[in-house]
Amino acid sequence: MKRGDSQYRYDAAGRLVEKRSQKDGYRPQLWRYRWNEQDQLSELITPTGARWR
Repeated sequence: MKRGDSQYRYDAAGRLVEKRSQKDGYRPQLWRYRWNEQDQLSELITPTGARWR
């Protein structure tokens, strides 16, 4: 799904798993989301590679 400058990708359960933002003149920014069995966000990986758990 694309909205404005961002594209979103969802898994089969409808959870957001990836957000890619693109601005002219810049490299794409990719955010990745991981979910656990209870549908709770368990990890976020930022465009710089930092991991939030």
